[in-house]
Amino acid sequence: ALSIQEFLSTPSSGWSNAVSAGAVSEAFADGKSICLIPTGKSDPRSLYRLVNVVPAGVLVISGLSGVSSREETLRSMGLKDVPLVAYGDVNDWSDCDKICSDHRQGTFDLTSWLIARGARRILRVNPRQIRQKWTTWREEGFKDACGKAGIPVLPPLEIPSNPAYEFTMESFDSE
Repeated sequence: ALSIQEFLSTPSSGWSNAVSAGAVSEAFADGKSICLIPTGKSDPRSLYRLVNVVPAGVLVISGLSGVSSREETLRSMGLKDVPLVAYGDVNDWSDCDKICSDHRQGTFDLTSWLIARGARRILRVNPRQIRQKWTTWREEGFKDACGKAGIPVLPPLEIPSNPAYEFTMESFDSE
């Protein structure tokens, strides 16, 4: 086991990112919050402040069940005038900053980039049974780029999906 000092000084890697993502995933699945501590920037004083001082900001990942606004979120946390950012494709809160992926434009740009490098038959690989707004937006971006270049739109290759994003050997083999 690592001491807190050793843990905080360990450089980030793909493995540590997988551990972090797995911990966050498990905590969220259990309905628990999680606090991420920046490596190399924390000391005992900053760890104390983390628990005992008002946070510098709040990041809400996707929607909160039963909470409908920035003000309600902060009030339920006992906070006031703290920056709040909502992350996700379905968050409709108009009174806070949001981080949303532009799946349509991103897919259009990626497809255009491939076409510019000579690709003329692009096979998409899609998770089977995942149909959400963002999958439609990606399909639109792909079709628009192919149409603009005059190349055929091949049907996607559908693979089994791993909606839990589990970091297990079985999930890896399945993918």
